[in-house]
Amino acid sequence: MQLTDEQKDILAESFNQGIGKAANSFAILLGNKYEVHLDVPDVLILSINEMFKIIEQKAKKVTTVELDYTGPFEGHSLMVYSFEDSQKLAQLLTGEEIVPDTLSEDDIDALKEVANIVLNAGIGTIGNIFSAQVETGLPNLKYGKIEDCLSEYLDKEETNILYIKSKFNIGDNPLDIVISLLLESSRIEELLSFVNEYHKKLFGEK
Repeated sequence: MQLTDEQKDILAESFNQGIGKAANSFAILLGNKYEVHLDVPDVLILSINEMFKIIEQKAKKVTTVELDYTGPFEGHSLMVYSFEDSQKLAQLLTGEEIVPDTLSEDDIDALKEVANIVLNAGIGTIGNIFSAQVETGLPNLKYGKIEDCLSEYLDKEETNILYIKSKFNIGDNPLDIVISLLLESSRIEELLSFVNEYHKKLFGEK
């Protein structure tokens, strides 16, 4: 399944609006000590195995935060960092020293809060733009080998990924993040029908 240029532009701009709101909240969470900027996201549709291979090329150990959501295109949202980037982010948030190979309870709580802000902003903005009622659950964090963190999704052929690649720039600290919406094929089609209707409202029939 491929996105048209119009679908990609609308989804990228929708997430960009949400991420912009998240950046402001994120700066407050950091005590306004740093300027926070999130790059305009790149958007693709991938299989879960394709996403796994892309992330694996950059990081064998990762931190993931999952947030389930309900609505017309219900599924799972997921933030993925390299483990090292998640440690750096946690240190910026908590002020605690990095401990090799682990995250403290304070680190985990802080990273969950970031995911809560970013994922809710992104999903909520999409829901608002497309006039769809969307509700989210509570964040769940895992860290370790990428295959362990994503094990429940691997080889699920019916699951497609709306893959959103962006970068946190926190002061002089660039951190790569992946935001993914994990959707069954029928839910992807439902989301794209909202996107197409929105495009018609803006530009009329092709």
